[in-house]
Amino acid sequence: MLPGPARRPRVAGESHSPSPELRHSRALSMPAEPRPDRKRLAPGPTRARQAVSLPAWRSTLLDSLRHGSNKSQPLGTCIALMGKLARSTTVRAPPNRRLERATRGETAEEAYLRRIRLAQRFVPYLAIALGACTRGSEHGNAAHGGSGAATRAPNLILIVVDDWARSDSQMSRADGNPWNDLIAIDALAAQGQEWENFYAQPLCNPTRRTLTFGNYTGTGGTLVCKGWGQQQPPVPATLAGELRKLGYETAAFGKWHIDPSSSPNKGWWEAPFEFGFDAWRALNGANVGGHCNSRDYFDWTRADDGVLTATNQYHTEAVALAFMDWWQETSRPRFAYVCFQASHLPLHAPPSYLLPSGYPTPKNAREQYEAMLVAMDTLVGTMLSIVDLRDTFVFLVGDNGTPPEALRPGQDASRVKWTTYEDGVNVPMIAVGPDIRPGTTPALGHVVDFPGTLLELAGGAASATMEDTVSLVPVLRNPASRVRRCLICDREPTKDPRFRDHDTCAVLEAPGVLFKARYDTPPSRPTRKTYYDLIADPVEEHPISAKDPSWAAWIGEADAALGAYGVGGDSSGGAHPKR
Repeated sequence: MLPGPARRPRVAGESHSPSPELRHSRALSMPAEPRPDRKRLAPGPTRARQAVSLPAWRSTLLDSLRHGSNKSQPLGTCIALMGKLARSTTVRAPPNRRLERATRGETAEEAYLRRIRLAQRFVPYLAIALGACTRGSEHGNAAHGGSGAATRAPNLILIVVDDWARSDSQMSRADGNPWNDLIAIDALAAQGQEWENFYAQPLCNPTRRTLTFGNYTGTGGTLVCKGWGQQQPPVPATLAGELRKLGYETAAFGKWHIDPSSSPNKGWWEAPFEFGFDAWRALNGANVGGHCNSRDYFDWTRADDGVLTATNQYHTEAVALAFMDWWQETSRPRFAYVCFQASHLPLHAPPSYLLPSGYPTPKNAREQYEAMLVAMDTLVGTMLSIVDLRDTFVFLVGDNGTPPEALRPGQDASRVKWTTYEDGVNVPMIAVGPDIRPGTTPALGHVVDFPGTLLELAGGAASATMEDTVSLVPVLRNPASRVRRCLICDREPTKDPRFRDHDTCAVLEAPGVLFKARYDTPPSRPTRKTYYDLIADPVEEHPISAKDPSWAAWIGEADAALGAYGVGGDSSGGAHPKR
């Protein structure tokens, strides 16, 4: 259905509301210049078709896609599916005469954005249909080195979703509520590889630093906005920097939240070049909720290649559109690092035009959180509609677990984000692209492995300074493979009085076994050690006795790994030597 109008504050001097088409396009752009000569147009009657209810076609489509995920789809079937999806829209395009009146005098930018908005009603559905086509016609050959495999350096996209645990993703599929389904992301998972045991750090900044430098870190940086205050050593090897050496065009979008510039004379808005990025668009320094001159998703400061601008464009949408512009203007092999702020605080109801028609008004924090994810999912579908998966690898991952402000019924606020319990560090990870075998894998993976993985896919290798990264490529090509026996998640003490402890865990995996050791070190007190069998006890309610002989070897291996990392030896919690 054609999205509803944007709800944003009017800009001083702006003309009255234009036609519905321009209203939609303007919602995607910066505040328009005043047009006092433009006449106000009556909206006119709406001509609609009878449509299948949203829950019915959503469920039917996803079920058929999942059930047929390993079968080739003939081209005719794909075209028929796409046509059926297009016909399911409930609003027709306006008659030509009205469209001509509505668009008379619009700028090229307005025309471009209007076309995006009018087409966007089809995007999530067509993306699913196109996925069915490309999966059947390309994956079968590509996975076995056939004609579908990429012949040049592949494009790479890493999409990071904020505050999104794997249990959140599972619940949106299983709770019977059709409104919180993530259609585009579920379609991506249906045609790609989904990881059951993928981990991140418990907080935003440590995760971003870990995946940037290829080393575990639990240190949370608080100086992104104000800078170091003095000259720092040069930035070590980074994922984007190593890809740039291989000839890639690199760009960052959305939430930065890594580190400030090494120079005290440069602001955060100039830092990305030092980290390997040729371009950075719609970038915010840290969280838009009160950091780096930003107030919320509708009132924030963006950096575009070092230029700061105050904007009221909805943050999630600005990030997606900035990516789309850059992607289409860049020709050589590309690496796009796309970090959505959603669904991080401040929680809110997103613009209605990014939600399915009839979406219920969110009544509480959890419903706001889910609506933010649905809006983000709409834009993921929009982004991927211009991406050719025959020569592009797409990775989509959560940066940490559920925020304590938006708990599901039954969740414990002391066991989510900020902690190394499963709902704090076990995150969704989906990989799609040539040579990737679809399905699920129980193999261990960590955000620290993105440098090793993406650099191998690009034809290179991780820098020697990236000591903790491993390449996940063998698992991407064969889900039964293993490249990790153990991984580390870490959160150092914070200023928040709730989380002044040092919280670290080690997760070990072998066929049929998933074992976890968690070290919690309060200030000036001994470390508390707990152990869990995550196969039998996935929600960590029944710790294993440290004296249980059947687990002695696993306990010893996990303790050795955490000791080598530098925790558990004293009341301070130790320090990882690579931090």
